[in-house]
Amino acid sequence: MRCKDLFLVVAACLAPVTSFSSYPEWEIQDEVVKGAQFDAIAGPDGKIHLIAEKYVQIDTSGSVVLTEAVADDKMTAMDFSPAIAAAPDSTVHILTRHGGSWSGGHDLKYRRRTADGEWDREHNVGVKVARNYTVGLAAVSADTVYATHGHLLSQMSDVRFWEISGGSSSEVGKLSGINRSDNNHRLRAYKNTIFFVCGNNNPVGDSHFSFGEAGPDFFSQIKSNLQKHTPGSDRRGFPDVYPDKDGNAHFTSGANEEIYYNQYDLSGNKKFDNDVKVMGNLGTWHLSIGLSAIASTDNGEVILAVGLGTNGSKTAEHSEILWSVSKDSGATWSAQTALGPKTEGGEGRLFPRIAVLNNKFFLFYYDEDKEGVYLATLDFGLQKTVSINSKKYFYQRKMSAKRSMQLMGVFPDNYLLKGGVNLFGQPGKQGAGVYILENTRE
Repeated sequence: MRCKDLFLVVAACLAPVTSFSSYPEWEIQDEVVKGAQFDAIAGPDGKIHLIAEKYVQIDTSGSVVLTEAVADDKMTAMDFSPAIAAAPDSTVHILTRHGGSWSGGHDLKYRRRTADGEWDREHNVGVKVARNYTVGLAAVSADTVYATHGHLLSQMSDVRFWEISGGSSSEVGKLSGINRSDNNHRLRAYKNTIFFVCGNNNPVGDSHFSFGEAGPDFFSQIKSNLQKHTPGSDRRGFPDVYPDKDGNAHFTSGANEEIYYNQYDLSGNKKFDNDVKVMGNLGTWHLSIGLSAIASTDNGEVILAVGLGTNGSKTAEHSEILWSVSKDSGATWSAQTALGPKTEGGEGRLFPRIAVLNNKFFLFYYDEDKEGVYLATLDFGLQKTVSINSKKYFYQRKMSAKRSMQLMGVFPDNYLLKGGVNLFGQPGKQGAGVYILENTRE
């Protein structure tokens, strides 16, 4: 081996631990649709589906590819969001609010969009009841959907659960004492499992997480699987939940000017004994509870949390959109950083949503200055991390007479590589890790 070749190897051996890891940059995109209240979800058809003042489809580039005049009527900052769900067969389901008032209740309208693009099976879910503007929706098939809405009882709110099937809906049960009408609740599905979260800020408060299997035991499982979260201090609530492709449920909840994270597997086991703090010093508003949204890459390793930095106003107007990323499944988090655009919290009724396609995050938010739903994207699909630590990872090289260049060290991580193989010849994994090349020519 030539001397200069030896020098290259020795230089690699003596190099300190070096990390070339970096975050991709946000891309702030154009307006998606008019309106303030919205919900969004990634579908199996490779598109993002969003409901607001209209129904919208967004492709992987972030471009709007379809807009249809199917709407939710409650678009002020002091309403809550509508709900949207996508089934495995690419049918899309929505639950929207129409007419009425907060005190007398609204008409809740369910509609389905078939895989062929036809809207059908329209009917009202329940009847008008006070403050039923908080809704949730999760679809497990084209024909089986679960819905929730609130029902004011003094300051506390019942959460009423419905099964929608065959073009009609039936109430399957209600939970009392764990949700307040000016807090929120949410449903999300992974295959046949439905995750449920809700918040209660009265008088101090807590958040709840639960899950149940679609079928006759769904509601009894929701009741028996309830888990309470009381991170931080003072008022709490405004949780969010996001299931990754392995069925792990990523969960955030707010406390006084703070946001916390935990994760559940499909058996209901928590990843962390104590909720992990993600953000703090978020500022005050009417309730001063951290407002957040959560999502992860497909394998659950990279997690994005978004929170609002408020300015003391009652409705959390002119709030900073803050973000933080974990690259180790939620154990540690990057410093909270401002995205740039300003939004409004609407007394906790209006905050961003996140959907994910191919490890690319789609962050939808209400732009307070431009008065519409806008999109920012953060793409981890091509993100690679390369580290050199020869003391820890350098291993015995294998010589090859047939090649002039040989890889001497590689410790691949789990980033995906479409249609390729890693440097061990294994399909489906990106060989991101320690790379050291040696010239083997004599």
